[in-house]
Amino acid sequence: MKIQIEMLTTKPAHQVRKANALTIGKVAKEKVFRQGEEHDFWKEQMLHLHSTLNKVRFNIILKDVRADVVSQLVRHTKKAPIPTVQSSRPDWNGGQKRKPSDETYISFMMEHSAESWLELCKQRLCRSTMKETRLVVEDIINAMAITEIPFF
Repeated sequence: MKIQIEMLTTKPAHQVRKANALTIGKVAKEKVFRQGEEHDFWKEQMLHLHSTLNKVRFNIILKDVRADVVSQLVRHTKKAPIPTVQSSRPDWNGGQKRKPSDETYISFMMEHSAESWLELCKQRLCRSTMKETRLVVEDIINAMAITEIPFF
């Protein structure tokens, strides 16, 4: 499976700071973070689950992931993630017959806000979740951790 993380929001820290300031009737100036400051900023925002986290949008793109895992990820709808799934229609895939979902590997993309991603993690990292789905979510988290994007 190949994982790609793509930030959609330009200057996400500034967008969240601007929204936070607006909620209390202020205006935020763009901040230049020193070493480690932006990481601390995001940690605080995530721990407090500020509603302004919905200003941050990103894509998670998975290639060659099992279709049954995708089915579980698509069913996650809290905070309105936007899924896009590769079709398995025979008239779109060269006439190949459909295989069982645990034998079919497809591409999948989810657009998330920070809020919707946190909600998905709460549901899909649970011990009652299918093991393969939990492992895919863990792999996504690990891919996020090694990006150069301070948000992750």
